[in-house]
Amino acid sequence: MSVLFTEEENRETIEFLRQFVALRPNAFGDDEPLPFRVTPLSISVNEIEGECIEWCLQYLNKSEIPEVAAALVTHAAVKQIVERDISIYKQDETEDYLALLDSPQIAKDVINKVVEVCMQWDSEPPCFYKLQMKYESYVHAIKNTRRKMEDKHVILPQFNSLFGFPQEYTNQAFFAVYDGHSGVDASSYAATHLHHHLARSKNIDTDPRLALKEAFEKTDECFVAKAKREGRLKKKRKPSNNNKNKHNKLSKTGFSGVSGALQPLVPESEGENAVVMYRHLHDDRQHTWSTHDGSDIEKWEQYNGRYSMSGK
Repeated sequence: MSVLFTEEENRETIEFLRQFVALRPNAFGDDEPLPFRVTPLSISVNEIEGECIEWCLQYLNKSEIPEVAAALVTHAAVKQIVERDISIYKQDETEDYLALLDSPQIAKDVINKVVEVCMQWDSEPPCFYKLQMKYESYVHAIKNTRRKMEDKHVILPQFNSLFGFPQEYTNQAFFAVYDGHSGVDASSYAATHLHHHLARSKNIDTDPRLALKEAFEKTDECFVAKAKREGRLKKKRKPSNNNKNKHNKLSKTGFSGVSGALQPLVPESEGENAVVMYRHLHDDRQHTWSTHDGSDIEKWEQYNGRYSMSGK
């Protein structure tokens, strides 16, 4: 359920818009670089919304924008990009749903939409809405002996505003930790795209557990497709004669490929505690799933966004 901003929140948002427009009165020109690095250089149609949201929040958060205002501005800007004709971004002549798109140009356009929205709202502020429920969250991260932090976290208390859910919709927030496992490729991809696929699931209202499962599957499907087109999937070894028909199918949904040890934070009933994460080792049950077709159970482990497989 969404409610109107308080007077103080309205003042803070309008003041931010005024300062933002003063610092950035014009759109970024064709030869003017964005204040962040755009990666990857090519994205698929399924990746547009997730990447655009990531770029917008990355840009706005540097401006110390109020959290809920960042979600509202991001949604307004991204909506205009995803609804336009994507053929202008195609890098080849394949069908739209298969085409690779020019991500630097998309990033430039969506950030310019952010500037445009801020200018419009500075002159004519709309009615601002936020979730009725307020979430308080904290983050602590340590990389231990690793060279760099490989895990990712996502905190979206304004999930409804970010994805444009109706004002009467139930309170929703998204919190996640993604386990990197010797690399950042898979954890970064999931941190950018999983919540997008969750928000677009038709079951998010009636069955959030199923919606989360579908989001995992879609994220994994897109991640594997990305790895294939970049030539980063290892070839499978041929099975031995003793195991000719065992463990020789690539699971369509190797959840560990994108989620590491992420567990769904969906309690059985209101007010009930939910398990966030179990202890996880490479031989732990949390890394074992069965294939979709009911064939042999296989254990999948993810290293730097790549799959390795062993039979159980």
